[in-house]
Amino acid sequence: IYGFVRHDDLQTIVTKGMMQTQEKYNADDLENADTKAWDSVQSKGKCCGVKNYTEWENVTRWTELFPNDTSAIYYPASCCAFPGNTTRVGGNETLNVCEADVNKDDFYTDACFDTILSELKKYWKSIAGVAVGIAVFELLVIVMACCLQSAIKKDEYTAV
Repeated sequence: IYGFVRHDDLQTIVTKGMMQTQEKYNADDLENADTKAWDSVQSKGKCCGVKNYTEWENVTRWTELFPNDTSAIYYPASCCAFPGNTTRVGGNETLNVCEADVNKDDFYTDACFDTILSELKKYWKSIAGVAVGIAVFELLVIVMACCLQSAIKKDEYTAV
């Protein structure tokens, strides 16, 4: 219910959280929880980055692996529209990445936040219905508890 009343705050909180986990993305540790989450969101959502795919160029861990002074800009392999189009790069490490100088049709350019938001909007009536149903159920339980308490009090005290 809070999400519906304060949706602007919720959007800010979710965006900030997504950006924090994006900073923890670790291309050389595919078992990292943040890396797994981002790879899943980007590949299943067909999106790249929180608000824009170019954000990856400023992610600290990403820029450590791929400094901007290289001849190409790379994005996580999960940004590639066709998994076979990933490029293997790296000195001591070999990483699957999506190269930016390829055709833009080869990688996702939509923002993941917008993709997630549009999915939520598809189901917002169902989500709201469930939330209202739970609230009504809780109110009914409270009313029934008050009635039960009232009935118990009447039976305990009999006039003499």
